[in-house]
Amino acid sequence: MRLPTTFGGREFYRTITDDEFLLSDITTGEVVVSFPLPMVALRIRRRHVASYAIRGIHVANPTKQWARKTAEHVAEFARRREAVPEVFGDGR
Repeated sequence: MRLPTTFGGREFYRTITDDEFLLSDITTGEVVVSFPLPMVALRIRRRHVASYAIRGIHVANPTKQWARKTAEHVAEFARRREAVPEVFGDGR
C-alpha cells in the first residue's frame, strides 16, 4: 500500500483484526490510516495499491490532492456498486 508522502520518515504500529487494518503513530498513538478488511481497491499498480484507491480508507490529515483522488474513487465505487451489486453491493 502506498501512503501519502506526508507519512514518510515516521514509524507506525500495525494492527490487523478480522475486520480492519490500521496504522497508528508509535509516539502519539494516533490512528493515521485505517480501512475495512477484506481490502477492496481500484487501480492496483504493479505490487502497490495507492491508499486513495482503497474502499473505506481513512487517513488522518489528508493532503488536498489525496482527498480529491479519494473522492474520485468513492464516486467510482458508487458507480460500480450500481453496475455490479453482487461484487460491490455491501456498502463499505
